[in-house]
Amino acid sequence: MRARTTEEDGRIALIQSDIWIGFPRAEQVLDRLQGMIEAPRQTRMPGLLVHGASGIGKTMIARNLSRKYAPEYDPASGITRTPLLLLQAPPAPDERRFYLHILAAVGAPATALSARAQNVASLEVRVIALLRDLGVRMIMIDEVHNLLAGTHREQRRF
Repeated sequence: MRARTTEEDGRIALIQSDIWIGFPRAEQVLDRLQGMIEAPRQTRMPGLLVHGASGIGKTMIARNLSRKYAPEYDPASGITRTPLLLLQAPPAPDERRFYLHILAAVGAPATALSARAQNVASLEVRVIALLRDLGVRMIMIDEVHNLLAGTHREQRRF
């Protein structure tokens, strides 16, 4: 068996990587999301639920947009701006776990993540303040169907 060339290795790596392949419906969703993230702040910001069969590209749409609006560090001010926060829904509709997922997604210090002893209300206040400080304009929640794992009461509360 002959050894692969560097060019072949590169082609294989490209084939095995996540590649954005746009198609009309995905481009429409991206345009709509981009319009939402760039819209001026309102009292009630609009939301969008994207649904479809498994493997149709919903996560790729989210990742594509999150790359476009990646966090940027400003060395002059020492502040990181994060216009878009992409995270996965917890496996069940649990507010505490949801707030802990947000803290982990923004890279909060481990002391903040050990907030399990705090009540949900204090976690909520901490997360809202942190999202405001980071300049988050949009939160995208992937795998939102996980919320259906709970009871009707848990789903409504979440």
